[in-house]
Amino acid sequence: GAYTGLGSQSLLGDNDASGNLEYAGRIEFSYPVRYRRVDIDLNHIRVPIFAIGLDGRYADKKTDFGASYPYEILYGKKISSSMNADFIYRGFSLHGEYINMKMTPNDKSYLLGKPTTFFNANGITVDANYCFKKEKTVLAMRYDSFNQNDLAIGDNLGTVSTALNYMIDGQRSCIKMQYSKRLKDKDAAKVWAKDQIRVAYQLQF
Repeated sequence: GAYTGLGSQSLLGDNDASGNLEYAGRIEFSYPVRYRRVDIDLNHIRVPIFAIGLDGRYADKKTDFGASYPYEILYGKKISSSMNADFIYRGFSLHGEYINMKMTPNDKSYLLGKPTTFFNANGITVDANYCFKKEKTVLAMRYDSFNQNDLAIGDNLGTVSTALNYMIDGQRSCIKMQYSKRLKDKDAAKVWAKDQIRVAYQLQF
């Protein structure tokens, strides 16, 4: 695809006056059947399904706002790419994803005085869960890590999370409990955020 405009930002008057196009594309493959983005295998699929995907995006904008993550609009060039892999079988599902954004900003302050013309922002997530069908319970674990600027030292944000969902009526009505453990970057002076415990009730209608 090739796009102009900045989506909802255009309605706020923050459109890119240059009109430069943004390009995006994706290719994916699954076997032996089409993968339908099943986060939790509630039905315990009897045939293992594998899926992989690759995508890319390029933009050269002349407007700068939303400069914090995810660097949606950067005054300069942005090339982003990502890849993902998925597996699902008999109640177990696994998802892994990696993304990298190479940014060449016109605002050199992003480069932190380093002898380069660009910086990278990248991250990884890995999710695994298992659905105990008879017990109507889902156990899930997640690891995620994100580096907002690879030129900054000790700026890596990492979390390990564990969750337990009890389904009253499938995903439409369930109780969720989650614990998130923040990981300290080896070069950071302290942990980037506090650990969290969350208890919630989900109702979909």
